[in-house]
Amino acid sequence: MQDESEEFEEPTEETEEDESVDSVQIINPHDRFVKAAMENRDVAMEFLDIYVPDEVKAICKLEEFQHIKQSFVDADLREHITDILFRAPHKDPKEPPVFLYFLMEHLRNNDKLSAFRDWNYKVKIVRFSMEDTGRQEVPLILSFFIYNGKSEFTAVNKIVDLIAVKNKDLARKMVEGFEPIDLQKISHETLMNRLWFPVLAIALSEVDNPDVVARVHKIAYYLREIERTGRGHELLEALLTYMLQTSRAEHQEALVQAVRTSISKQSGDRTLTIADMLVKRGRKEGREQGRKEIALRLLARGFTPEEVSEISGLSLDEVNALG
Repeated sequence: MQDESEEFEEPTEETEEDESVDSVQIINPHDRFVKAAMENRDVAMEFLDIYVPDEVKAICKLEEFQHIKQSFVDADLREHITDILFRAPHKDPKEPPVFLYFLMEHLRNNDKLSAFRDWNYKVKIVRFSMEDTGRQEVPLILSFFIYNGKSEFTAVNKIVDLIAVKNKDLARKMVEGFEPIDLQKISHETLMNRLWFPVLAIALSEVDNPDVVARVHKIAYYLREIERTGRGHELLEALLTYMLQTSRAEHQEALVQAVRTSISKQSGDRTLTIADMLVKRGRKEGREQGRKEIALRLLARGFTPEEVSEISGLSLDEVNALG
């Protein structure tokens, strides 16, 4: 019996046509048939007319739908799942189009994670829409799951029902959005009787305050109380690093002095060692930046790289790197 692999050693022209991009991507009969049928505009229009809710038909021009020939299914699942995406223009030209997304699973069983995949695919469609239109808007996306299994469809169809918590009101909080925390509006009552969080909240909310001494004084009480716990060294170092990095160079000495008067000498010595290192590093970076700016101006005036190197103090390689 001839080895079947030998049949493909010398492909004919017909075989090469079968191995087109299309045939490689469409690798099962279910996928091929569904895509061919839904690309037929008459089939698709009837399908949409049956299943698209009237309230959606009222806001879009369904008869002008377009078939988006792009799959949003993960590559490793495309053998088992077919997806079809239609886009219908909104009746208001200022509004983004409406997307209608159809999934068909060829495994013909109840996959309990179908709702999760649906959620994931909708996110991908939103990204596609933003990139396609250049508009930072989230369009309306309706999704439909085409089921052809022998048993009754019993899988959940809402992501909220997949969230592993019995209290579904809590689960909806995850799906419906996030809780904004406006640091500029945190009340005194929120910070009262708390020790650690106020350092984070005040330091971030006061970052644009040019009065560095006032910034330190607002958290001085918390710094002293944290110091008494014996557990605040890392936080103190991170805070000082942050405040130095977000302060103008001419304000850094005042900032360091304000911190010194707010904490004990023992903690202050340790922290100020870090502060001195940061200040010196900042000065060095500032000087280097200044030299680069001088070098760029000289190059713009026609000085040779060698002349610029001698004047600015930069190496010839550094000057050439400035382009």
